[in-house]
Amino acid sequence: GTIKNDDGVANNRVSVQATDNTAFERGTEADQLATYTISRTSGSGQFTVGYGWSGVAGEGVDYDHVVDYGNAVTFFHGETSKVVRIRALPDLFDESDEGVTLSLEDGFGYTVTTRSATATIKNVAAPKASIVATQAAAYEASTNSDGSSGAPGKFTISLDKISTEDVTVKYTRSSASTARATDPNRDYTLSDVESVVIPAGQLSADVVVNPIADGIT
Repeated sequence: GTIKNDDGVANNRVSVQATDNTAFERGTEADQLATYTISRTSGSGQFTVGYGWSGVAGEGVDYDHVVDYGNAVTFFHGETSKVVRIRALPDLFDESDEGVTLSLEDGFGYTVTTRSATATIKNVAAPKASIVATQAAAYEASTNSDGSSGAPGKFTISLDKISTEDVTVKYTRSSASTARATDPNRDYTLSDVESVVIPAGQLSADVVVNPIADGIT
């Protein structure tokens, strides 16, 4: 048979702690991270510690891995700690906070003291969007009753709170007139992309409708 050398196992006690135990669905990159620190009491020897994930939050849906270690970290001689980070993923659901637990597995060369640690993914509801026609009437240059030049129409799309990331708002349009670039008889110009981007840190963006003068009264 084989006699395995387990000298030093008792000295290599391994534990895990959620050293940054809260990750937010939205915010700065740092806000969205949770950190687990896997530590050992002795810096001697080399061994690999496996771990697994559990909790209400779903991997790939509610969070992902900043670096995918394949659910195992290797301690090399002289190292006493390893860091594992997850990143909370934003979604459109208003849901409860969710826990993510990292649990250490038993293995050769060490004993586990503190087996698991839990971080919480904090739900941050997506901003709500609204729209208003801030310039409800659009005029062709040739049909203004006062002889002035034409004026565009304008819709303003607003958020109920500032976001730290760009927000894309999709919309649809319905009209008796047409704005499609492929239509030679179109009545106004408007991007065929039916969405608008509200930049991070801002509350609104405008959608402008430019009427095309066709000479028809």
